[in-house]
Amino acid sequence: MDVRSIRDKVYEQIRLDILKGVLGQGERVSVNDLAQRFHISSQPVRDAIIRLGEEGLVQVHPRRGTFVTTIPVSRIIEINAAREMIESYAIEHIDVSAHQDVLRDIEQALEEMSAIRSRPQYEYLEYNAQDFRFHLGTVMLAGNETITTMYRKLHPHYLYAMVMFNFATTTLGRHEDHEEIFMAIKSGHLREAAQTAERHTREATQTLLELMNAAQAANASAIPS
Repeated sequence: MDVRSIRDKVYEQIRLDILKGVLGQGERVSVNDLAQRFHISSQPVRDAIIRLGEEGLVQVHPRRGTFVTTIPVSRIIEINAAREMIESYAIEHIDVSAHQDVLRDIEQALEEMSAIRSRPQYEYLEYNAQDFRFHLGTVMLAGNETITTMYRKLHPHYLYAMVMFNFATTTLGRHEDHEEIFMAIKSGHLREAAQTAERHTREATQTLLELMNAAQAANASAIPS
């Protein structure tokens, strides 16, 4: 296996551990421990941590170490406000005729999402990968690389919060929103598509905030007075 493959596999596994809560919020990430776990040198682990830091999933503190990022409620509010603004702007500036390949990719993502949610064993991370593919595609249809890059950078924190606070159980009820957005875009009703996307994001944000607040309240009540 070449060095690049090792780095990628280590990065993907550590990222998955963070998203699934194996490495919890605020937990120290030890380069040496991870290197021993994977039976490799420390350099691929350091490379993975750099990538995770760029995604915002870990924070490196000089002389203290590396820790899994703790995401406050205020950060989720900011992220979702940015997502809503970007999606709304992008959808209203779509040029479908210039990006037929992206439109086909969005449709394929929608089909994959439908297939995943129909399975007896619902795998949220797999569903979310297609969900992100769908939403990113709606942004890419505007043909603006700057806002597409901005949108990509918002996703890891949002996904992390969704997984940490058991958002998966509330996702299926909003699946039909994606179908409405796609059909409105395909038929050229861009304002309708943008409005549905705005509602979709706001409802998801509200649900996630309720889950986060409930988790924080439960943690507070569990602390001895």
